[in-house]
Amino acid sequence: MSNTASHMPQEVPPSEPMKSAQGFRWMREPECLLLLGLVLVFYLVRLPDLSLRGEEPRRGQVAIEMLQTGDWITPRQQGTLFFSRPPLQNWIIAGLGVLRGGVDVWAIRLPSSISVLLTCFLIYGYARTFLTATGALLAGASYCTMGQVLELGRLGETEAFYTLVVAGSLILWHWGWTQKWSPLATWSAAYFLAAMGMLAKGPQAPIYFAAAVGLYLLATRNWRALLAPAHFAGILLFAVIWAAWQIPYSLQNGNFATFRMYQNDIAMRFEDTSWLTLVEHLGLFPLEILACLLPWSVLLLVYCRPGFWRGLGSGKSQALFLLGAIAITFPTCWFTPGAKTRYFMPLYPCFALLVGLAAQQCWTTTAAWRHSWSRFQVFLAGTMLVSSIAAIVVTIVWPTETPVLAVLFAIFFSTSCVGLAWATWRTASAETTSQQRIGVLAVSAFIGLMFTGLVTNLQIRGSNDIEQQLTELKEKLPPHTPLVSFDLIDSAFTYHYAEPVELVDPMSDWMASSEYFCFDQHAARRLQEAGLKWEEVGVVSCARTRNEMTERRIIVARRLDGPTTQVARMPATPLLR
Repeated sequence: MSNTASHMPQEVPPSEPMKSAQGFRWMREPECLLLLGLVLVFYLVRLPDLSLRGEEPRRGQVAIEMLQTGDWITPRQQGTLFFSRPPLQNWIIAGLGVLRGGVDVWAIRLPSSISVLLTCFLIYGYARTFLTATGALLAGASYCTMGQVLELGRLGETEAFYTLVVAGSLILWHWGWTQKWSPLATWSAAYFLAAMGMLAKGPQAPIYFAAAVGLYLLATRNWRALLAPAHFAGILLFAVIWAAWQIPYSLQNGNFATFRMYQNDIAMRFEDTSWLTLVEHLGLFPLEILACLLPWSVLLLVYCRPGFWRGLGSGKSQALFLLGAIAITFPTCWFTPGAKTRYFMPLYPCFALLVGLAAQQCWTTTAAWRHSWSRFQVFLAGTMLVSSIAAIVVTIVWPTETPVLAVLFAIFFSTSCVGLAWATWRTASAETTSQQRIGVLAVSAFIGLMFTGLVTNLQIRGSNDIEQQLTELKEKLPPHTPLVSFDLIDSAFTYHYAEPVELVDPMSDWMASSEYFCFDQHAARRLQEAGLKWEEVGVVSCARTRNEMTERRIIVARRLDGPTTQVARMPATPLLR
């Protein structure tokens, strides 16, 4: 009996990293469940409250046209080829649209929320190979509460899913490498995710994977692994998955269309290559990245302290891999003048893991190191109290005609901030595992509450209601009126109009079947110069906020002239290229 018991796998204490023999028991740890609970609350509560914005309507419209045409190979917008990125995200949205009976806000945004959940799950599991359960909790919580992740992870943009597959390929590969998984399984899983990234947005995924892994293997003198059969099997899997879509697309649309699919978005980032723009970007971009990682990026400063690297122990290999991945990929965005911070979001999980490692070093070394964490928590506790007071002041003491917060929510928000500030301050010493865990949860809860409550309310308050404008417009039109346009119309209009808007050749005779048409505000003069007589039926602003209502306006008009008029083709606006 005792002999059998001695061979039973032992439960690893949450205060120690897991070894490979413990497998996937981390999934049952309370810290993992707490992390998943945080993500579900932060990324599902009020998910549909904010109107669709940015590229969301375009993602949804492409998915709708896939369902309407039955063509899942070629992304289209108003029936024309859409040269932006491969269609994996559109497939997912369309699939959810089938399940929900329509491509609505949930079908568009839910993939992003689920992607954040899975990314946090992956971060926690990988972190448990070199961090305690609380350190892994902080790593996952820091990712899902980074400012830019909270913004984009609740929208139907590509970044959250792309981060899952790009960061997932890196993390999963190094996880398998350090834990001695089967080389075939390790390389295949990583290249599978890289292929998903290729089908979601393009070559950034395989390039980042190859650069980060190649650098690590060269730096650790394990370059022979690149010549192993398992590696070539992974490359073959990547090629097969990518070719399954790429070959039919190229056969259907030609090689030039294939080139434009991958080149279009990249070329836009180099439209302004002046030295002034480049120097400004070089100076600001690193600071912008650190701002997007707030408040957790502050903890990365401990990596500059003397003696930090000597105390890393088992986490040194992971730290070197993560830092190497960031360093080798950062120039792709840093030296691109038009690059946005969200383009580097696929590496945010690497930062989150480094934050977890930094916090654990603060907790487990000398009192001087713990003091760094204590100052971090005390500062955030003060921020929570200031936020509590501000919510009461702007809502009750100095109310405006259109209050930012409802009175009941302001009271709830203020009370919650006070409670979280107290918990954060009381656990600032981080002397016990319980204090560390409560501190992480309190800080994360405050950030999540701030975004899903105050920030979301401010966004809703300033949002332009396109759907309401189109409802009023349709009351002026005959039921199910077909519209035509001479050039691509803003996708926010076509999505919310919920009726086909045919793109017609202005040289053709379209008068017989189309009395009503729509056009971008910048095309009005061209139509008048062409001699087309029309009367305005309504104007719809597709701008994101009410402050921009004079921008991105779509005019719906009725033709007054009888004979067909040839209209010169208007160039597409920069928004629609």
